[in-house]
Amino acid sequence: MIGRRIGLVVISIVAIAVVMGTHGVLAEGCSGRPMEYCSVNEYNFCRADGVWECRPCSSLSAINGVSFTESVGGQITEDKCFYSGTCSSGYCQLLHNGNSWCTHNNIPHPYHLEVENFGSPQCKPNMRSCSDFNLGGTYQLEWVSGYFAKSDQKGNATWDMTTYNKWDVSNCYLEKDVQNITRYDRNCEEGTVWRSGPELSGSAVMGFKIKYDLGVSWYYCKECAPGKSPVIVDLGTAFDLYSCSRNESGSQYLMCKCESVAAGWYSTGCTVNYDLNSNAIPSDCHRSCPTGSTTLSPGADSADDCVPNGTYCDQTGCFTLAAGTC
Repeated sequence: MIGRRIGLVVISIVAIAVVMGTHGVLAEGCSGRPMEYCSVNEYNFCRADGVWECRPCSSLSAINGVSFTESVGGQITEDKCFYSGTCSSGYCQLLHNGNSWCTHNNIPHPYHLEVENFGSPQCKPNMRSCSDFNLGGTYQLEWVSGYFAKSDQKGNATWDMTTYNKWDVSNCYLEKDVQNITRYDRNCEEGTVWRSGPELSGSAVMGFKIKYDLGVSWYYCKECAPGKSPVIVDLGTAFDLYSCSRNESGSQYLMCKCESVAAGWYSTGCTVNYDLNSNAIPSDCHRSCPTGSTTLSPGADSADDCVPNGTYCDQTGCFTLAAGTC
């Protein structure tokens, strides 16, 4: 009787193992086993019992509205099932794993397929403006009020022709011009704020976005209001003291602040044009009062603020009126 019970237990355990193996719980996997040579439009599927089986690509679930029904067959997995189309006379494939490329007469063609929204893949040239990408987050304009928008992205992205599955967005950045930068006593009548650190997210199947979560916010000034004169410093000082930086190369100095023009001078406002190769203040940004006159305090915004300083000059020389002289 005991032996019969033990035999039933053994049979039950074997039966359970078979059932569980069928559902993949105890399956040993397909690793080390050769794949099947599948027909065109099929792929290798690893069954729960560790055996490769050819299945039609059309059996795969659609991703983002795209069905991957084709394959070249052979010893391939589902990653090699693809959607095919044409772009500007080129033959194109978008693979289940997100890779995409186009060829024309077996020569690489400068397009690929990409899904932006739910639905059919679209043809995309292999160079694209960064502003075409959706933002992967919300990014505040740190130096002024407001937020960056998708259209504020600058630069161009290039499709990675080596792996055929992603954009190189290293040249992308956020930038907004014509900003009145008043925070931290910068007093720039007009300046530019921008943010670095682009990161690509998504895939050609799911759609791409650019994130700037790890980026740093910067600014630089372009214009001072009347009564103000620019503070122009070298790149190191701009970086260390002001968090002032410019994305474009070439300029060795930056205008990082506007301050009241010194007494004896006046400013009607001015624009500083880049590139800057010295910290010399442009003459338009601080005008000298006429000879024999000065201003009574910093911040003068007109020649009308210049008043006699008690020194008068003519063709014979200069003289100063003493206090109380009539």
